[in-house]
Amino acid sequence: MKLQEAIKRLSFTISKQNKPNTTDADALNSIIEFINNSNKQVVQDNLLLAKMYAFVLKEFINHYQDVNYASKQINSDILNKPLDYQLELLTMQLQSNEINQFFKILDLKPTWVAGQTLDEIVINEEINKESLSKVDVIKFKEVAETWNSQNVISNFEFNFNLALNTFKNV
Repeated sequence: MKLQEAIKRLSFTISKQNKPNTTDADALNSIIEFINNSNKQVVQDNLLLAKMYAFVLKEFINHYQDVNYASKQINSDILNKPLDYQLELLTMQLQSNEINQFFKILDLKPTWVAGQTLDEIVINEEINKESLSKVDVIKFKEVAETWNSQNVISNFEFNFNLALNTFKNV
């Protein structure tokens, strides 16, 4: 039964307050089938978005241990926010990564690990002071400024378009 026919059939039955029969059940099944097919088609039409949503949902479920809460968080934390907001978060993360890598190369000693003695902390602080005194401030400034908003937006747009064109029909 076609969708229009099914809707007309159920509308007639409901408006006349008739008891549903097998034809009405067939009509309802036709509507359910149409909805299911429509949902599948939306996913197929937006395959890249569907893949990304599935990945993020999996990660959020792993984090929150609750599928319903994870789905709500995707809507409120990601989809409900403007793209500019997400790109600003991306910028901050990239800047943080660059600075962390810069300091990782210096091989700084821990001064915050539980169980360290005061003597260990003092020794590590002295070693760190020496390492930090050798930091090239100009190089650090360059590292800190590697990812500005303009660079992030340009890279994001390039990579997004590359992914879109590469995987659009995959």
